[in-house]
Amino acid sequence: MFNFLIIPIPSFTFFFFYSRFFFAKDKITVNAIAPGFTLSDGVLHSNLQDRIGDNARTTGRCIQRDQVPADLVASLAYLVSDGASFVTGQTLAVDGGGVFL
Repeated sequence: MFNFLIIPIPSFTFFFFYSRFFFAKDKITVNAIAPGFTLSDGVLHSNLQDRIGDNARTTGRCIQRDQVPADLVASLAYLVSDGASFVTGQTLAVDGGGVFL
């Protein structure tokens, strides 16, 4: 049995805040990943990366390269692992050190 849930974004804030208390008694942690702009299949298919420009994609990050879906995998693996069994109610920013100038 998995100890994580995937929740749609519109209901996430309310769910995230209160569910960490509700599920804790069953040793289920509630955490989130906040990705930066990611070159996903949908983005590439719509050419969105060309419309937003380099600043939003790379220049506005400490790590100046495009983020790809694989960049999120290790973070997700950590949050669902036993190593994160005492981590709950947290949002992990995986955005290459995004800065807004």
